[in-house]
Amino acid sequence: MKRRDFCKALGLSAACGALWPQLTARAAAQPVGCAVPDGNYTLPFLSILSNVDVSHDFYYSESFFDHPATEYDHKLALVTLGMVMAAFNSAVSAYRYWVNGEAGRELNLAASYELLGFGDVVYYNYDIDTGKAGDFVGYSLARKSFDYNGQKRTLVALMLGAAATAANGPATCTPVPPTPTTASPPPWRRCTPP
Repeated sequence: MKRRDFCKALGLSAACGALWPQLTARAAAQPVGCAVPDGNYTLPFLSILSNVDVSHDFYYSESFFDHPATEYDHKLALVTLGMVMAAFNSAVSAYRYWVNGEAGRELNLAASYELLGFGDVVYYNYDIDTGKAGDFVGYSLARKSFDYNGQKRTLVALMLGAAATAANGPATCTPVPPTPTTASPPPWRRCTPP
């Protein structure tokens, strides 16, 4: 991740922190989303290798949030990984990569939010041509509030999509040069800092 993208994400999380009192007041006023039963949920994501949407089962439980956020939970990390992969793109959008406007980039993430009971979803910069070099990142916010063990609980999800500065593409990767033992470079790339 480039320093610029990291700073954007950091600024975005700071802005969300500044908005937290408004979000909690809004959450108290109206419930949104719902708790879901513990179990495996099939989250879709785009496979870059085959350029089709694939899915994988991830275990999710509302009890993931019972312990302090400073404690590592591997199952929570795995389902978060599924959400991050869903936030990237969708197969229907891959063919319209250079298109401005509605291109369906958020479809997999929308399906994942719905499966996990999130509502009040908003998407930012998912409608901008991802081939343009710009100073923006696609991201989304969603929340759910519900009663859990007799207490009101509100979860806010913040998912970052790919940066439009081609952070995952050729701008930060260089081909591996051939070595004396190989006639041509291997088909993979080594990512290097810009």
